Amino acid sequence: MPDRGMGSWQKQLVPTECIICGSREEDTTLYPPRLSPASFSGQAFSARRERRREHYRIVRCKSCGLVRSDPVLTPERLAELYADSEFLFDEEASYAAETYAKLTTDLLGEDLAQGHLNSLLEIGCSSGFYLEKALALGIQEVLGFEPSRQCHLRANPAVRPFMVQDVFRPELVGQLRFDLAASFHVVDHLFNPMEALRQVAEVLRPGGRLLIVCHDVEAVSARLLRDFSPIFDVEHIYLFSTQTLSRLLMALGLEVERVGPLANTYPLGYWLRMAPLFKHVLPWLPSGLLRKPLTVRAGNLFALARKG
Repeated sequence: MPDRGMGSWQKQLVPTECIICGSREEDTTLYPPRLSPASFSGQAFSARRERRREHYRIVRCKSCGLVRSDPVLTPERLAELYADSEFLFDEEASYAAETYAKLTTDLLGEDLAQGHLNSLLEIGCSSGFYLEKALALGIQEVLGFEPSRQCHLRANPAVRPFMVQDVFRPELVGQLRFDLAASFHVVDHLFNPMEALRQVAEVLRPGGRLLIVCHDVEAVSARLLRDFSPIFDVEHIYLFSTQTLSRLLMALGLEVERVGPLANTYPLGYWLRMAPLFKHVLPWLPSGLLRKPLTVRAGNLFALARKG
């Protein structure tokens, strides 16, 4: 059973702070911690694994409403875990690629048609599935950063030369500047999203765009399921709403052009695995039904911002 207290894990954890307003006021505790020795492993820090209702203490800033985990593992330990993380979603990757490609064309189709989007930087590119889609959309130059060794090895050989197995740092791209930077379900995982996105904005061209997809902590599913929701997870340090993500981007000097809910398409079996109240029905359903694609607004949001 997960340990509701910190126990021996206290020594491995460090405090976090509100990165938006920096308030020193005492936070509101939403949920107590649920941790166990198995909470901190490479598999536990792998994308789209089955959720186990393990998370740090979840708090909300009384001043600006930002939700975060506190305390959490050190940045150094987090980097080790993400480097060791596993690639567990071959089938789902193709569906994610289609969703993100459609989002890109819906938001930036005119720029693509006019040849204004020629270069892409992706932060947390996994196996490179979005990089492939970006090339197919006509973006000529793509570059992705992904710390997971296994994801890098599983990448299509056609895009692997455009991937760097490392955490993004501006010095790693030299003088390169990009028309678009994209990050899909990454900002939730970062120890300091404000600093990370500041570094990303630094390598955007004037007028360049930043496209982010992340969980929506104010979504109906998160409100109803409370800490049974898979968004409350040991991987997730900061959890945003449309309001707090917009405030974060504006604090970086970016103009928020669009922000809103995102519908995702995955097989029914994937949705049931991610839903703690329904996954027990999986063995009773026919495989053909489990493979059927289903588009759902499951509690994700997107934001598009522009560098002046």
